[in-house]
Amino acid sequence: MRSRHPVSVKVCGLTREQDVGLCLGLGGDFRGFICVPGSPGRIWREEAAAVPAGKAKRVCVFAAPSIEEVVDVMKEAKLDFAQLHGGESVEYCNLLGAERVIRAFWPQRIARDLLAGSNGAVKDGPEESDVFAAAFAQKMHETCEPFADACAFFLMDSGLGGGGSGLAQNWDLFKDFSSPRPWLLAGGIGPDNARAAVEACGPGGLDCNSGVEQAPGIKDEHKLRKLMANLNTIKSGAIR
Repeated sequence: MRSRHPVSVKVCGLTREQDVGLCLGLGGDFRGFICVPGSPGRIWREEAAAVPAGKAKRVCVFAAPSIEEVVDVMKEAKLDFAQLHGGESVEYCNLLGAERVIRAFWPQRIARDLLAGSNGAVKDGPEESDVFAAAFAQKMHETCEPFADACAFFLMDSGLGGGGSGLAQNWDLFKDFSSPRPWLLAGGIGPDNARAAVEACGPGGLDCNSGVEQAPGIKDEHKLRKLMANLNTIKSGAIR
């Protein structure tokens, strides 16, 4: 898919028809809905199904449901992609259909485990250590590589698991990372840091939620417009 912007943009946590319309009007590439019980901004499959059609792809976030449940929701809500945040296996992704899967990974968990296993060999923070950056890039590749043929896209989320932390990541972690699939960056992305995130990490897309909200599930028109305007001033390789 060709983005109208230098990077592709996914706006997640949509609950209102007017916000969906705004995203479409501004050139958003993915419309994201949350189907995880207990999550802020969660909507029901019937609500997702009622969202007006448009050029932007329809994505729903899941966390470890059965294959049958995901297939049912995707069919009823007319979804293009299932975004999986439950640590689903390669086999799970293949059963669902690689062309329909966005699989989440948690770089901060990998960084934490590397530091814990270094036995003091890495004393500086990740951003100060070239040795750590190289080790992180290798471990990230090893973690993601098995899913290269089982997913359409990867999503690099903040936090140590699940989703929706709303916290920005340490973008310096990605300086040596080469992904085997196109990927989106998530975690506290908003109008004031989107450009810096793209320039630091070089993702094919950004996944924005709380950084463009007034309240959970309620998007802020000014923030969304500013985000898109700021992204138009940079150059990067958008997801195709």
